[in-house]
Amino acid sequence: MDDWYVIQTRVNEEDRLVSLIQKMIPEENGLYKDCFVPKYDNVWRLRGMCLVNTEILFTGYVFVITERPEDLYMELKNIPRLSKLLGEEDESGGKYFVSLSREETEFMENILDMSDHVVHRSIVKRDSRGIIYMARGALEHYLDKIVKVDFTHRRVLIDVELFGKVRRIKLCVMGEEDCRQENIPIPEWGEKKEFTYQPGDRVLLVSEAYEGQEFVIKKVDV
Repeated sequence: MDDWYVIQTRVNEEDRLVSLIQKMIPEENGLYKDCFVPKYDNVWRLRGMCLVNTEILFTGYVFVITERPEDLYMELKNIPRLSKLLGEEDESGGKYFVSLSREETEFMENILDMSDHVVHRSIVKRDSRGIIYMARGALEHYLDKIVKVDFTHRRVLIDVELFGKVRRIKLCVMGEEDCRQENIPIPEWGEKKEFTYQPGDRVLLVSEAYEGQEFVIKKVDV
């Protein structure tokens, strides 16, 4: 079974480290299946148009997929730039070469397009209140993890446990009107399953007066 590992590195040196690993330890050696930096489609709105720019999803992290983590680790230690770093611990006492759990690996496989290692925009469907209740793409399995929606700028925030702590991850989305504008086929949504909040759910408000404040839902009127 292929295991996923992360290597911590300095911010803005992620792609450089991937190139160095691929040069010093060619993939043909069989020590790893893939070495990459996950990225995502970030959206900027300008005059009603979606401008998409690809950016790094997790700054300071390089991902490696391998069946031979021990052998790969020893080879990585021979790379001058990594030899000292891999023997140290970060500020929280964690290691710089860390395996992902089964749940973390499943999450990465669900959101990433492995052909280019990019989290592409999810196509979403909203109800009359503007609540996203269906999605195709990275967000499809994580509607219940949404903590904030900024549809004006086509952005959604989800909370997911990753690398030993809960991380807030930005995923970008597109609506049916965006699909029409960009000539992208609209999915066949099937039966509508309305998304509803339940007492005890935590939400972040986006109204100007309370933006960023977290509240707990006490009652839901039916």
